Amino acid sequence: MTMKCNEVQELLAPYADGVLVDDEKQLAEAHISHCPSCRLRVESQQGIAIALRSLNRSQRAAVPADRVLRDIRTQWNLIDARPRRQLRLQFASIAALVLICTFGMVWARLAVDRSFPASFIVQDYSEVNSAPLAPQYSTNDPAAAAKWLRSHLHTAIPPVNLSLCNAHLVGASVVQIHGTPSGRLVYHTPAGMAAVYVVPGKTAFRSLARSQTDGNDFYSITQPGAPGLFAWSYNGLGYGVADASPTEADSCAVAAQRSTSMP
Repeated sequence: MTMKCNEVQELLAPYADGVLVDDEKQLAEAHISHCPSCRLRVESQQGIAIALRSLNRSQRAAVPADRVLRDIRTQWNLIDARPRRQLRLQFASIAALVLICTFGMVWARLAVDRSFPASFIVQDYSEVNSAPLAPQYSTNDPAAAAKWLRSHLHTAIPPVNLSLCNAHLVGASVVQIHGTPSGRLVYHTPAGMAAVYVVPGKTAFRSLARSQTDGNDFYSITQPGAPGLFAWSYNGLGYGVADASPTEADSCAVAAQRSTSMP
């Protein structure tokens, strides 16, 4: 039996990542073989995964190649056999080569934008809060949501439990934030809705106000009439809790930070 588009949606992302079991894989393949729209979604996600792997390779390439280090050692071994005047020239050349390699590594690190996308998150939360959408993966289990996000973002994401602020998980989705696949966890709270965003690699909070709670650093945006955002970083991930109430965002951020940093 061929599934309909609304029935096959939850299988498309795992199918693109190659993690479906055989029965589910056959159902997904049967549908996309005659549905151009769903086939395009699968191809798009596979393209994103390829681009991310390419980005990782390009970052690794910033490290000096082994042949460069071998050339430095070879040149150094030849120094003792040359006159003093050539010694000074050779030493200057080696120093320049090392300086160029060091500058290249520093530049590669600086070229990667690690700014946390606070403005985007506030805007995304406002849109989701005003017109709620069903999450891509519906669950009230933080551990199951974390496992689902790990399979799609390919990074270690811990469960995010907001029970300390009386918030209950609704589900998880993957959102594209400035080209970075990120996680969005939606919770029901006594005051309405809160969302936790998990953004890999975005751990710089240059434009946000800094504060401390229980010895932990938090970075926030709180403006009258606008949603509140409280953010922090842990293990290379940028986290942000957005809520229509800045007070609720603050308390939920403390709860979330505690749960993500638990051993």
